[in-house]
Amino acid sequence: MTWLAFVAAFFKSLSTLSEKKILQDEDAGVYTSEISFVLAIVSLPLLFFVKNFTFDRFDLLIVYILSVFSIISSVTAAYVIKKLDVSESSILFSMSPIFISFLAVLFLKETLSSIQIAGILLSSFGLFVLEYHSSEPRGATAIPAIAMPHSATKILIENNPISSRSYFIYIIFFISLIFFSITTVGDRYVIHTLSKDPILYIVIVQFFVLFNFVILDIFFNKKLKRKIMDPKLLRKKLFWGNILFLTMHRLTHMFAVQAMQISVLNAVKQLAAVMSTIIGGKLFTEKNLIRRTAACLCVVGGVILVLIF
Repeated sequence: MTWLAFVAAFFKSLSTLSEKKILQDEDAGVYTSEISFVLAIVSLPLLFFVKNFTFDRFDLLIVYILSVFSIISSVTAAYVIKKLDVSESSILFSMSPIFISFLAVLFLKETLSSIQIAGILLSSFGLFVLEYHSSEPRGATAIPAIAMPHSATKILIENNPISSRSYFIYIIFFISLIFFSITTVGDRYVIHTLSKDPILYIVIVQFFVLFNFVILDIFFNKKLKRKIMDPKLLRKKLFWGNILFLTMHRLTHMFAVQAMQISVLNAVKQLAAVMSTIIGGKLFTEKNLIRRTAACLCVVGGVILVLIF
């Protein structure tokens, strides 16, 4: 079933590129909440293909916690993708399998070999190549609008130097990376260890995510007088293309989680980072593409050493 990992990597790359294109003109918070609403509705027909509907209260509690982590990961990831070049954000997020490996060591009592340690060092070198002597200004030019009103955001931007804003976006990136890694390990636990139907799991998670956004709107966004939906976004063909790519990525990913080890799956899926870096760099005419491609290959090579050997 290794082919599922390659298909998941392909759709992950397409979803990342389409998301970057959409976020060039859209607010990250509005995009995340609106796409969660649409994905919940679109996922309903998948219930016809569910073979096992067994979920007790403890299972639902775990899934709900994972849905909260998923929201934190998706909102922060959308902000990072919006503010950084896609070739840079793809490389940074390709570090996620290393975090997942450490979680496996922590919770599954696995050990790291010398080759795996070498893989970590190679990935770190890739990040060094990415960041060293970067001449273009960072894309992190604002505190995320999901955190505060526009007026407060403007004041903070005007009173913070570029270096502080750059530092801030990497904090957001690490928050996204950590919660994504926890969510991925949780996916493996629910689908493989608890033997739950992957399709039903996707539907339940999506509606929990939608429920969480409704709660956020009631207690947070309305107080700040922020909108969470933009009707114009629904009229964009690229938005619906993004919906298709995300849905296909999640389906193939969940079935792959059920069929193969998560370490191998995430190693193969890092091919998406290579595709996003090369294709995205050309598509969005980003600078230093050769350096970033070399960095991406280093990161992916290190990840493969960590996860395969």
